[in-house]
Amino acid sequence: MDVGRVRAAAAFILIHNIIHKKKQKRKVRWFMKELYRNRLQYGVRLMRHMQFEAVDDTTKNFTRISTEDLNQLRYFIEPRVNKMDTQFREAITVTERLAITLRFLATGDSYNSLQYLFRVSKQSISRIVPEVCDAISEVLKDWVKIPTSEEEWLNIAEEFEEKWNFPHAIGAMDGKHVMIQAPVNSGTEYYNYKYFLVSSYLHS
Repeated sequence: MDVGRVRAAAAFILIHNIIHKKKQKRKVRWFMKELYRNRLQYGVRLMRHMQFEAVDDTTKNFTRISTEDLNQLRYFIEPRVNKMDTQFREAITVTERLAITLRFLATGDSYNSLQYLFRVSKQSISRIVPEVCDAISEVLKDWVKIPTSEEEWLNIAEEFEEKWNFPHAIGAMDGKHVMIQAPVNSGTEYYNYKYFLVSSYLHS
């Protein structure tokens, strides 16, 4: 047999196999930890229980806002954070995204800790929290008055210092009870509703 023909035939077969392999559709592999696969069973159910069983105090304790406010806020941010389902998995709902963010803001829990509570990966949470915070900031910007000039910020600081003897403060989001040693013979003047001694009570 002609050596040239053998080489040509071998080259043709080799090229044909390479082209054929490229045309073959590679099978898509999708991997998800069992922890996150159970999200619909645990994470979603958690929010449904709080929303539909009229346990407003539980919702408020968990997210720091009432069920009514939670639903209102969810309605405001939904167009900005809602995601579509894919053929691989169902999207994380707006309610879940909001709950994750509010829980993070309320407790300071790490992303690593929150992933076990909501059955959502910490990588996803690291994207969800900034996105939802941006959405909340945008939809509520006309509801919360924030100083727009240096003079306004300084006026607030002066008021804190004059009223509370607390310098360099530019705002307070909530109250803070500070435990102290009460003065002698002060009676109940320095007791608060939590039944311990306080020096002062700052509030927004």
